[in-house]
Amino acid sequence: MVSASHPWLSMGLLLLLPLLLVACQSMPPAVSAPEGSPRLDALRVVTLNAGAGKSVDRLSDANAGYGPAQAALADRWYGNGLAWPAVVRDVRRFLDAVDADIVGLQEVFHSEHCADIPSSARDGFVCETWQPGDPTVVQRILGEAYQVACHPGKPDKCLAVHRRLGHIAGCDEAFCLRGLQGLDDDGCGAGNRVAAATVRLVDGGVLRVVHVHGTSGLARADTRCRLGQVEAIFGEGGASPGFGVVLGDFNTDPGRVTWLDPAGRALRQSARPPGHYRFMTDVGLFVRPTFLSFLNIDHVLAAGIAGDCWYAGRTPQTSPVSDLVYLDHTAVVCDLHTLPPDSGVSRT
Repeated sequence: MVSASHPWLSMGLLLLLPLLLVACQSMPPAVSAPEGSPRLDALRVVTLNAGAGKSVDRLSDANAGYGPAQAALADRWYGNGLAWPAVVRDVRRFLDAVDADIVGLQEVFHSEHCADIPSSARDGFVCETWQPGDPTVVQRILGEAYQVACHPGKPDKCLAVHRRLGHIAGCDEAFCLRGLQGLDDDGCGAGNRVAAATVRLVDGGVLRVVHVHGTSGLARADTRCRLGQVEAIFGEGGASPGFGVVLGDFNTDPGRVTWLDPAGRALRQSARPPGHYRFMTDVGLFVRPTFLSFLNIDHVLAAGIAGDCWYAGRTPQTSPVSDLVYLDHTAVVCDLHTLPPDSGVSRT
């Protein structure tokens, strides 16, 4: 989650000149999947940071009752995660309509934390009606068609796999609180910000999926953590070379801030051989931003896979996830397919 006071917002004018240096950089061509990779003719992938972040000054009933007082409570008690019922319903409607095979979610409030929130901070939020044993918010927005697994120590960051696609290895329940494999150094906050799943496909074979929610901030410790997270994505035990999907909120813009953030440079360089991962999402100076009005930090990368992406409410003829002033990120939807070895695309 990134709030309106996020350090990136101070960069404004600093971006303009250096960005021209990277605006025309090209991405490598798509590369065929290795021999033996499963064939996926249609794979829909979504990443969404569902946290609250926009200013809500002077808004109240016109914004489904979510105004400045509620925003203050959300910041203090809910970690600015998805916890306002009207937006929960909007996210559920969006995900139902999109009907994705894989969904990466960041900043979704974990309902079991309601037990620690005082009654004075529950009015209007999901905790107002919560009872122990109720479905979590992430389960409410996805429904029973999905298996859900979350990052170790970070229950607000979860990956969901539609049952028609397959199941998450090592997760035997509908909801596995620590069902993903942590990849990064959990010293950069309690828990893992980079985690992976091996999806055993219904039609045979496996798909390695890495889900990311990078550390935010511009302090030296923040940038060091974020760089380590990018390195963990493509390091040993991370994304599978040649065939796989990486998605999430990276909290760095690989097309606009590579001059400033080493994680942005590393992410851009990772989208090149030998791993053959490339961006499915747009990268560059003039592409549509996914966060506020000038940064592109929500991405999908893939190897051995090609396709196109669209941005809810920003791509023409699409609608935003919610019309309420709450979300500060744009949902990214990608329609992908395997590039078979005989596709004629070079692997060099």
